[in-house]
Amino acid sequence: MGTRVVRTLTSRVGFGIARVDITPPVGIYHRMWGAARHHQATGVHRPLVADVMVFRALDGSGGSMVRANLDMVGLDLGWHDGLVQTLSQATGVGQRDVVVAYSHTHAGGVFRRDRLTFPGGDKIPAHVEAVSAKLAEAGRSAAASLRPALISYALGRCSLAANRDY
Repeated sequence: MGTRVVRTLTSRVGFGIARVDITPPVGIYHRMWGAARHHQATGVHRPLVADVMVFRALDGSGGSMVRANLDMVGLDLGWHDGLVQTLSQATGVGQRDVVVAYSHTHAGGVFRRDRLTFPGGDKIPAHVEAVSAKLAEAGRSAAASLRPALISYALGRCSLAANRDY
């Protein structure tokens, strides 16, 4: 039996994390696909969350980075940019160093401006504002909870489903 060595890079950083609930309200427009049987959320199966992580150089010599992972499909560019700005202001990190990523969950609804006229669409702007406020809170909390951390990472490859032309 052979042994394969995988070299991993390691970084020592200041790291802080905070999680907030971003579950949309019952009654919000959430139809995701053509087979959906209704337009508005009738209840909550599982809560949706956002995780905000702040990374900083331990010695203060480097920059900082914020990454927020949201249980959403995505947002209009204007609303997305608003979340980036909110996190930048809450953490003191430049907007170029703030990443907002979406899990692409189909359970969370599609929150775009072109959905505002659909049943429950009137609840979308208030929900996006609430998410923004919660991200600001999480960003401040993550930045305040910075602790030394060791992060290891490597590059992997997988050929599963590599040929999807058929």
